Amino acid sequence: RVRITYQLIDAGTGAHLSADHFDASLEDVFELQDKVASGVAGIIEPALQAAEAARSAGRPTVDLTAYDLYLRAYALVWSSAQQIPDALRLLEQAIARDPRYGPALAWAAACCQRLVYDNRSKDPAADRRKGADFARRALEVAGDDPAVLTNAAVALAGFGEDIDAMIALVDRALALNPNFARGWHISGVLRLWAGQPDLAIERAEAALRLSPRARIGTSLLIIGSAHFFRRRFD
Repeated sequence: RVRITYQLIDAGTGAHLSADHFDASLEDVFELQDKVASGVAGIIEPALQAAEAARSAGRPTVDLTAYDLYLRAYALVWSSAQQIPDALRLLEQAIARDPRYGPALAWAAACCQRLVYDNRSKDPAADRRKGADFARRALEVAGDDPAVLTNAAVALAGFGEDIDAMIALVDRALALNPNFARGWHISGVLRLWAGQPDLAIERAEAALRLSPRARIGTSLLIIGSAHFFRRRFD
């Protein structure tokens, strides 16, 4: 057996960003190569986003660009559910600066959907309308951005749009980037909502393989819920 170890370093500061290792047999070199490539690809994206968010966090709010606002919001989205309203406010500021900023529009839509879904919205009807508008505007400018397609799709699905159409959007995102861990996670969410528990498990497990340290609890919740609906209680 062989162990391959990698470490991701910020070349500018020398700061450690991420590290992991992969154990496998040398009997199938190509399988090992695919495992390492997909694993590293799934881990690098969230590590880089986190580093960019940390780099942005110390800047004065009054001087932020739309990108800075987006990064601040992105960090809040992943911190806790209680931070979603603050993240949404930052995203709305970013959108005011650039009304065609696809990632900000898509995350704003996802934040609105999350507020409604978690019963944290002060005005669910208004947040539904606003979130659906953000999502549709995001899709208009999404192009081939897998993250924009995915966030817009989960928001619209949560607001009651055709689930099969939203699944197709996420499938397109995954065709564009098969190593997009969040895409597989959201695919699991939508498959669960669509009454396809076995496919939901498959998608959530793919997300965990690609990014084992990112939002592991939510992927496990999908898997557990899917087994529950299949009446597999052990």
